[in-house]
Amino acid sequence: MVNGSRVLAWTSSARRVSGVRRSLRSRLLLALPFICLLLGGSIAVYDAWLAPTLNFLTLDRVALPATGVKGVVFLFSDAPGWGPREAEVSARLREAGLAVVGIDTPTYLRAMSRHPDRCGYMVSDLESVAQSLQRSAGSQTYAAPIVAGFGLGGGLALDMVDQTPEATIGGTVVMDPASAVPLKVELCTPSGYLTTSAGEIYALHGGHEPDPVSVLLSPGATDDTRDRVGSMSAASADVKVIARDAPTADSLSEAVMTMSAAATVSRKALPIKVLSAVPRRDAMAVILSGDGGWRDIDSSIARLMQADGVPVVGVDSLRYFWSRRTPAETARDLSGVIEKYRAAWNVKNVLLIGYSFGADVLPATYAALPEATRRHIRLVGLLGFSKLADWQITVAGWFGSHGSAAAAALPIPAALPPGKILCVLGREEPDSACHDIVALGAETLVTKGGHHFGGDYPQIERALLAAYDARRAKRDSVAALTPSPGAPNTAAEQHMTQ
Repeated sequence: MVNGSRVLAWTSSARRVSGVRRSLRSRLLLALPFICLLLGGSIAVYDAWLAPTLNFLTLDRVALPATGVKGVVFLFSDAPGWGPREAEVSARLREAGLAVVGIDTPTYLRAMSRHPDRCGYMVSDLESVAQSLQRSAGSQTYAAPIVAGFGLGGGLALDMVDQTPEATIGGTVVMDPASAVPLKVELCTPSGYLTTSAGEIYALHGGHEPDPVSVLLSPGATDDTRDRVGSMSAASADVKVIARDAPTADSLSEAVMTMSAAATVSRKALPIKVLSAVPRRDAMAVILSGDGGWRDIDSSIARLMQADGVPVVGVDSLRYFWSRRTPAETARDLSGVIEKYRAAWNVKNVLLIGYSFGADVLPATYAALPEATRRHIRLVGLLGFSKLADWQITVAGWFGSHGSAAAAALPIPAALPPGKILCVLGREEPDSACHDIVALGAETLVTKGGHHFGGDYPQIERALLAAYDARRAKRDSVAALTPSPGAPNTAAEQHMTQ
């Protein structure tokens, strides 16, 4: 028994969500006309039934602020469905400049039960709609969405936490969440779940949560709810429990606005992820992510490098390039990051790496770097490199295309020696720009699969480090041949510039 809820079974789960997320995300394309219709209308609150083909979500209840969109909140209702309390929260958040997507939780759960996928991945709809709403509204910075809910909706929001990838959801705020949610479909999550007579209870993997959680508990919260929340807060310091006098609209609204305000302050800084390590190669890496933000390939390769003694600074391209950047502006910011962390980690050399969107902007960015910074860059890794570079995140980019303002990524600028480049492409990428630069002397690595390299990220990390080691060894051997000051050695000097 779990405080009155009979335990039926404990099920372990090892569902991976990255592939599911990629396959589901493309379905948002069918929803874009509806999002544009919402943003193009003259009325800020929409109650008309709009049913784009998403995964589980419908856009039938969207409230938009009168001017600008500071962020997006997905508000899940309690078990009786959307009611006056949820509508009051939506109105208050809208007045604060937040767009609110209202979700009738019973309807949402029925949609999940009819879905054909082998497991339910809820985050895909939320992230994609939040991005498209903010892009269409002309928001100057991107705010990861906040998930909120009362009762049953709050319990479902807690179930979502463990399937949330890094840099996806800005936070979760729930009021008196249900201890268990009856689900007909297993969720895509790395953690297991407990089946009780009241429904399923999904666990947290523990430790750091990329999706911080605030749980508001009133005196009316059940013992089962308190037990579940207590277990979550014990497993992770990112789960906060806050006492409230009553489960009111005011309580939830204030907590959501507090979380949103804190996120607004953090967005003013450069969107970087710092992975410290004791350097074992006299080097650090800077990795520019793809347009989906800091996750999957970028994050995986960075963690592998960190484990191998190469500290990493990751740049979240989704957030950094949300507004249009120039090569000079990007170079200025990267140069500042490089010099700051070279000093902090006491290393001489730099691996400059980009994936997809991040790779496309690297050659022009490298050329715009100060010479004092460029001379420390031993390797430029172009992963999933294409012939065009978008200098701003676009909706087209999320579907594998380029925006109308994309610039040519080729030819490689003269300031970037081809001998510094390792270009990585999948066997199923016939249009990769790597084919265009191999004749110039750039090193290439062909992997299995396509743009995601068959998921073999350790192979790519090993290749990057091997390429760096080879270039460093070559430079060191040339340096050893360099004569004492004053004696000419033209050949050595030419090698030293590569």
